[in-house]
Amino acid sequence: MHGVNWNNPYLLTGNAKKLRWQQLYSSTVLLLVLNNM
Repeated sequence: MHGVNWNNPYLLTGNAKKLRWQQLYSSTVLLLVLNNM
């Protein structure tokens, strides 16, 4: 994580949104897989 300016709120919110989308995507895939079993 070198070169990342943690004092930049735009970067922080961008990382948070990316994390939120990854969690949403993985949970959706998990639900689809469970429903298909």
